[in-house]
Amino acid sequence: MALAFVVGAGCGEDGGRGAVGAGDLAGEEDAHGDGADGVDDLEPLDDAPSDTPIEDVTPDVAEDVAEDAPPAFAHCEATPGTVDRATEERPGSVRIACGGHDLRVAAHDGMARLIWLPPGTEPAPRRWGIPTPPDPVPASVGAVGDDVEVCWASAAVRVTPDGRVRVRDASGAVVLEDGPDGGFATTNGGARVTHASPASERFYGLGEKTGPMDKRGRRMTFWNTDAYDPAFGGYAPESDPLYLSIPFLISLRDGRASGVFTDNTWRMTLDLAATAPDRWSAEVEGGLIDQWVILGPDVPGVVERYTALTGRMAMPPRWALGYHQCRWGYGPEARVREVAARFRALSIPADVLWLDIQHMDGFRTFTFDPLAFPDPERLMADLAADGFAVVAIADPGIKVDAAWDVYQSGVASNIFLKTSGDALYVGRVWTGDAVFQDFLNPAAHPLRRERVFGWRDQCPP
Repeated sequence: MALAFVVGAGCGEDGGRGAVGAGDLAGEEDAHGDGADGVDDLEPLDDAPSDTPIEDVTPDVAEDVAEDAPPAFAHCEATPGTVDRATEERPGSVRIACGGHDLRVAAHDGMARLIWLPPGTEPAPRRWGIPTPPDPVPASVGAVGDDVEVCWASAAVRVTPDGRVRVRDASGAVVLEDGPDGGFATTNGGARVTHASPASERFYGLGEKTGPMDKRGRRMTFWNTDAYDPAFGGYAPESDPLYLSIPFLISLRDGRASGVFTDNTWRMTLDLAATAPDRWSAEVEGGLIDQWVILGPDVPGVVERYTALTGRMAMPPRWALGYHQCRWGYGPEARVREVAARFRALSIPADVLWLDIQHMDGFRTFTFDPLAFPDPERLMADLAADGFAVVAIADPGIKVDAAWDVYQSGVASNIFLKTSGDALYVGRVWTGDAVFQDFLNPAAHPLRRERVFGWRDQCPP
């Protein structure tokens, strides 16, 4: 018998941004209150401070930089050399002054990273969406007229004096460009970056979104939300936002694919040629705009690089690859047995049945309702004998119940999220009032493992 557990996504009417991507998504300082607002530490060259222009480095170091500079590639337009407004912070990472803001360009194998920064600021070291940020690869820096070009084997990034960007791949094809009306702009406490989009460009991906596969012409919000609508018994057909935020899009231009992952956990809006037919934009309410431009030229190549960046799931068990019968929800036990029997009677292949919150005792996570599910161990054994695995939901919302040991132990261990005033953050979910585990608190992990495995032991395989 296989019994698995899945963390519930519905965390209240407005749950906020959570994890995005194949792993967890990005994090910013004010969104999490932990001082994390940026990217991996960027160490300067050992022999020069990070704010020293390349041409001001001492002669010996300048000679070393010139000797170590990679050769120009066919798609490079500039000859490597010093540029007044470009500072090489470490090999492959260049900070470019663009008037009212700076742009950090980092060269990576098959990717270009673009981070828009206020002048004189440094991003914090932690990013939530990328478990282990890759190191940049060596790149050349040069000038093309008044523009700065950063070029390496995979791509070339060209930046105008006012910060507009053009990214080309090794074939010379343009995969991202701001155009004359695009570029970076600050908003009321946030920021926006706008890119040009030819009419033939198509947009795919973006995770849990309604509507057709091609998202061109859509304006979408990324802010985890419990979108349940009683009129539909779930979310409405055109609901936005939904429960999960994955701001990773795949662009298809003239048969060539590329991707853009916008690594930010604040409330975000992607406008994919909805407001203006010739451009798309990413706007965030806070934090930095940190975009990874992921090269193709085909969709599998883009996805492979994206999942290598954000993390890949573990290989699932074989039964998990079959058909899952999952809905909200099945209870009592007799109804679960009825559904299983009906699948077999109709000879419809099915491998997994899901239990939503109906199996819980008063919507308390890690419990079974003693009346509706009096003998969960027997139920699991019978379903296993009939070829069914079972997945039971484990909601992150913990019911506020002073008499419940799960709530008591969490409060005593100080593992629940708090407000800025150091009070428990209490939200409204299916349980009524609920608190939420701080998954960034290392002390919370052993307690949750203990609860998960203890609950699983109620239904041994």
